Amino acid sequence: MVATFFTLLLLVVLCCSSLVIPTAKRYIESKYREMYKITRVEGGECRLTINEMKLMIQRYWVMAETSSPQFVMAGSVLSAISGLMCLFMVLTLVEAHIRLHLLHMYVVESNYKWSVIFILYIQSWGVVLGTIAPVSRWYFAARFKSSETGRRSLRDELKIERYWTLRLVEWRESSLRVQIRHHRCKKLLHDAKRLLLNICIKVQILVDSNKGLDLRRDVLLLEGEAELPKKILRNICNEVNKLIQTGRKKQPKNLVKLLNMSGNFKGVVKFDDNKEVPSLHSQEPPNCWSLPVVTLTRIAIALPNIPKDEFKELLSGVSEGLYFVKLIEKSVDGDGELTSIRNAADAVWVVAELYHKWQDKDIQQTSQNSRSYMHVLHELSGKAKKTFEDFKTETEDVLMQNPLNWPIEVIAANSMYRITQTILLAHKDDDQATDAEVFERLSVMISEIFAACLTNLVHFIRFECHSNVIKERVKRVGQAAVVLGKSEEIIEILQQRELPSFCMDPVKAANIEDWRRALMEVDNENPLASISAVSSNETSVPQSNGEHVSIELGDGG
Repeated sequence: MVATFFTLLLLVVLCCSSLVIPTAKRYIESKYREMYKITRVEGGECRLTINEMKLMIQRYWVMAETSSPQFVMAGSVLSAISGLMCLFMVLTLVEAHIRLHLLHMYVVESNYKWSVIFILYIQSWGVVLGTIAPVSRWYFAARFKSSETGRRSLRDELKIERYWTLRLVEWRESSLRVQIRHHRCKKLLHDAKRLLLNICIKVQILVDSNKGLDLRRDVLLLEGEAELPKKILRNICNEVNKLIQTGRKKQPKNLVKLLNMSGNFKGVVKFDDNKEVPSLHSQEPPNCWSLPVVTLTRIAIALPNIPKDEFKELLSGVSEGLYFVKLIEKSVDGDGELTSIRNAADAVWVVAELYHKWQDKDIQQTSQNSRSYMHVLHELSGKAKKTFEDFKTETEDVLMQNPLNWPIEVIAANSMYRITQTILLAHKDDDQATDAEVFERLSVMISEIFAACLTNLVHFIRFECHSNVIKERVKRVGQAAVVLGKSEEIIEILQQRELPSFCMDPVKAANIEDWRRALMEVDNENPLASISAVSSNETSVPQSNGEHVSIELGDGG
């Protein structure tokens, strides 16, 4: 009977919590949105330092952690009552075990001896296992309140806040949804509803001796709860600091070295000459950041007479860079418009990285059978054009009109054709360039595209810190913390460079086509001159190892 009483009381507590949680959730959500606006305004600078970004992530992490339903309920009085009820039931079962041994002689004579003992042990294990979580939450709440209990009076502890009974009051004051024409019956039913809800409100008040929700800067708490103890707040911050440290242990060293090969963003324009290279179709598919990078990398590793260490170093750097590029592209392309372009880049990169092939053709074998980089470029360009022409002749004109509907191999072939033709045009008057020089120029071009794309890392990290979905907040802020740890050195390198003015707009800065249009408006030089043979007009850019490499910048460099 005692256990049954506590079980029924626990049921009443859970019913009360079902009325409290929706109101508490709405309140916390509104406070979260207000705090998010404040945090966003305070951290609104485009070029934040690493320490400022770390502080921003810590603030978002605290907001996400303390606004989660698990955290809110763990510190509420409902957790304490639930734990207390479960503990009483455990004590009741302990008393049953003791009584069983004391009255063993009577149980022996019972026909239900084995079943009574079996049921008792099964119930005991079930109650013990089910009590672990509630009692743990109760212990947490007790520790949480103990740090500030001395500062509060009994009157404060017993004060009931509005949010505990808000839902019941709304129901009590609302009109009946049932259509009743008889006035007296309608009035009696309405009075009965008010009487019943008044009783429920009194029960709700009796269940609680706690207060509702309150916001202390970035921390979201139940109203009336003591301010979050410094130790708990420090533990919450330590969690996100550990995630940042985890990312810091995985710094992309090869990508950093690749980025140090360039000092500007001209590669965004240089990889494709829209004016000189004719289109294979009237409609050109849009570019994403990863597609030209993987295409240029495939061309670079196909060049003959390249040392294996440089070959592997470039692959490693590109692989590390694509990790960040894919995160940025996915966050920007929320509606999935460029999914086919991104899938094309991803599919061909896997084949090129693992098997050194393109379109089922061995790139290294092609290089060995070719006498120079010119032959490699012509062969890759010819195969890409043939792939596109075969698709064009076998496909209806309706499907050809929208390039986003093309198969990924056709999208990749179109990119390969345009980039190889651009390089061939740039070197048509330069037969003296060596394979190593062309490899270096392609590496610099890849570096410049990466640099332009990775300027969006600050925007991505800030964007990743916010989510309207409660369940995703902690996960997304955690991912942002890991990305920050991984990219600290990258962000520092890029913040030393002068960014174009349009980069202040996060939407334009995230789109490679907007970069190309803006850079071509600023500098109308011929992009072919940038990747042609090294002439007297060149500059020296320091590499991460202290060496210098000559990079052609063109007339406007």
